[in-house]
Amino acid sequence: MRQPAPKPAAAQAMAANRIKDRQDAQMATLMEQLAATANRVVELTEKVGELQDRIEALEAR
Repeated sequence: MRQPAPKPAAAQAMAANRIKDRQDAQMATLMEQLAATANRVVELTEKVGELQDRIEALEAR
């Protein structure tokens, strides 16, 4: 079986750049999702605190 001829250096560099660009885009997407998730956790934590305050007020009646 014949092995494929090695790619010229320029083609290898272009392929590496495409891979890096794709990885950078994926990382940016993940960071946006991480930030959105962190914000949602903060919002839900605040809501839980508010609900706990309401429970305490109802129990104090």
